[in-house]
Amino acid sequence: MRRTLIMAIILFGLDAFVLNQGIIALITLIIVLPVKIIKALINRKNTLLFKKQLRSCGVYLLMVILIVSSNSMNNKIARNRAQVLIAACEKFKYTNNEYPKRLTDLIPKFIDKIPVAKYTFISNRFFYISSKESHLLSYTVVPPFRRSIYNFTRPSFMAPDQTYVPGQQTNSPDSPAYMADSPDFN
Repeated sequence: MRRTLIMAIILFGLDAFVLNQGIIALITLIIVLPVKIIKALINRKNTLLFKKQLRSCGVYLLMVILIVSSNSMNNKIARNRAQVLIAACEKFKYTNNEYPKRLTDLIPKFIDKIPVAKYTFISNRFFYISSKESHLLSYTVVPPFRRSIYNFTRPSFMAPDQTYVPGQQTNSPDSPAYMADSPDFN
């Protein structure tokens, strides 16, 4: 049981705070748990082994629930922090008659510091793109491709498969050209 707990804790940390994808939770849910349940049912005559295997299933099921909850919570945090940055950018525009060229232009008058988007080790930053035609704020929802993008030109979050590039519509928000255009990238 101790080995199961240690493994579940490691996998939780990896999926919730490093990968931030839910992939380990998905694999556990569709492969690991069914196999463990079948093994437990095969060994149901051995009460001690049966209970041990059921406890192991419970630990992994709890891990899946915690991963999904953690990823959901992190995305809610990122959305709330994006709203704060959006409000600061709008105040900047109201004061200066233009949007900031980069997020750091908001410091210290409109915001104390640029927050991390969410509590993960990778894909935890906001990206801001400023051009004559558009201003976009984005953060990663599910690495590496799923992003939430706010378009200041049309004040709303765009559909996940849309990216507004001036003069062009594309379905690739993670293309190198898209990210390289951001003054705050790197």
